Amino acid sequence: MPAYSHLYKDAVPLDSVDLNFVSLFTIETRWSVYLLNSWKEITPECLQRLVRFIKPTTQGRHPVHYDKESSNSLLLAVYPNFNDGIIAKLFSLHLPVDAISLWVDENLKAELEAFCKTLGPLYKVKSCRDSLTQNAVDALIEKFVPVDGGEFLLGQHLSKDQLEKLVVKCGMSDKKVGITVAKEDDRSDDLTKFFNFEKYYSKKRISHGVVTGVRERAKLAIRAWRPTPNELYFDWVEKDVAMILD
Repeated sequence: MPAYSHLYKDAVPLDSVDLNFVSLFTIETRWSVYLLNSWKEITPECLQRLVRFIKPTTQGRHPVHYDKESSNSLLLAVYPNFNDGIIAKLFSLHLPVDAISLWVDENLKAELEAFCKTLGPLYKVKSCRDSLTQNAVDALIEKFVPVDGGEFLLGQHLSKDQLEKLVVKCGMSDKKVGITVAKEDDRSDDLTKFFNFEKYYSKKRISHGVVTGVRERAKLAIRAWRPTPNELYFDWVEKDVAMILD
């Protein structure tokens, strides 16, 4: 296949590229009935060998800031009539990715759980469907490394313990990161029912449906609100943005 380019006119055949100078990759499903003649079909095994040859520029160091243009990403969506077997095969390849965006069906839950357990550090996590087992959710929370600009988004609700672990992990990192999770079927607007702010934040304020709080000696403040009736959102921002000052 051609070396990836957002502008296909700039794409070049992979065979013409010196792989010693390739440090990043993106693997994604694409829905198109038309492919350029320059595209070449390869086996999953060839893909695995290719991405393992590519050495990330971070070399074990966490980035200061998440940048999608500087990450190794796996973006998988199951389109109509798409072969689930290909998705399952990709999950089994142990690809060295640090950002994932998944929109897969429930019939791949077992493969998805095994995939999540083998992942390394993740700086962006996105799963839009309720297709993760609790073990897979636990694995993603464990693998997620908060960095500025990072994101953790799940289209299913977390247990109270899982949400607490994730929020505390992000809060203690003092990084500008965001969390979006589906809200349980609960009509309550009281965000403190989902997370115990007073346990971790010495100052707290509730105004217009937004909870803000700050920890002692922390650089950033937490904000939490419901962007939709079915979602919970948390992020960490400068204290003046959250209008909480020491």
